[in-house]
Amino acid sequence: MKRLISTILCMTSLLSFIPASYASDDNAVRVYINGEILPAEGKLYHDNTVIPVRAFLERAGFTVDWSDTHNMVTASKDGYTMNLWPDSDQMNVNGEVYTMTCPLLEENGTTYAPVRSIGEKTGFTVAWYAASYSAVLSDGSDTMTYYEDASSLLPELGAVVGGAKFTEVAEDETYGMYYTYPNYVEDKAHEYGDYITSRLGYEYDSMLLGENYSKIYVYTLGDVSTEIVVQKLDGVPYIYVYTDTTGDISHAVLYEENQPETQLPPIEQPEIQPPSPENPSDGNAGSELECYPDTDIPKYNAVMNSPLVRTETLEDGQIVYVYSSDSFGAMSYMNYLSTLGYFNYDMDIGNGFNITYTMVKGDSYVVIMTSMFFDEVYVVPGITQ
Repeated sequence: MKRLISTILCMTSLLSFIPASYASDDNAVRVYINGEILPAEGKLYHDNTVIPVRAFLERAGFTVDWSDTHNMVTASKDGYTMNLWPDSDQMNVNGEVYTMTCPLLEENGTTYAPVRSIGEKTGFTVAWYAASYSAVLSDGSDTMTYYEDASSLLPELGAVVGGAKFTEVAEDETYGMYYTYPNYVEDKAHEYGDYITSRLGYEYDSMLLGENYSKIYVYTLGDVSTEIVVQKLDGVPYIYVYTDTTGDISHAVLYEENQPETQLPPIEQPEIQPPSPENPSDGNAGSELECYPDTDIPKYNAVMNSPLVRTETLEDGQIVYVYSSDSFGAMSYMNYLSTLGYFNYDMDIGNGFNITYTMVKGDSYVVIMTSMFFDEVYVVPGITQ
């Protein structure tokens, strides 16, 4: 059970996940169009950045065709026509011929064109971010700003959530560059995380506990990890964006990491009375209270009427339910569970959370955690194997 609690607090493995779809070689270039990543990568060719023609043009709204007769690529959109030829540096746009910065490249069935030539001739501005090897194209509809020094393209948090710009940029000798945002609440961190995962190809990795009761949300793109740190100092909420975590592990506190795994001892169960108005049921015997999936544990929000804020998924697939509540609500929920035959099996005081309780009934357990500085209650229901 100690190991279970440790696993819950650490959430998932540290910074080890590398999404296969973005495991790039040294020559690969990520391409972004109007703030969204293009699944097909570009590359360097003859000192030029070239990008996949069909993938780019179709994302830009063009219809793309190939003519075997003329050995030619034709792209059209709203009366706009472009012709391209393999191995040629010539481009015909609405009847005018232009010379591109390098010839088209044919490789493994994909045609590549120089990004600046094809981008600017289709109405896009093209920006190059050297630190992240990224080509960013915009037709004016995307006004996002990005951190210049990030090794994976990362938008500035204030621009994403509609708030003020960072007040400080600094570098930690162990964990790399970070940006400071005072008076930013945790919801903004989640909004930012949703943006970079839904639009920029990032993957959510884990949520960890850090020093001084901070919470650390880890995101990955390729082999680069980015951390969004949420903390309160002297009552002021802060968000810190670590663009590239350069340390071997995150600056999280590993809670009882080496605690040996133990089995629950045999437990003599108290006698349970049948359901009655004074002794309510567990939610499966005539009660309208909804229980957690595959358990007979009533949901926290069904008992306490506290809203579910979000869920987190652990490495082993278990779900952490996060509620907007406080320690008094947690105690009331525990008192209710005790009327159903659950009893306190363990209590821990740990980093980041005020108190962690474990309640047990038969082969069912529920871990309830209260946050020291955040008005949240964390519930992990489960069945011992």
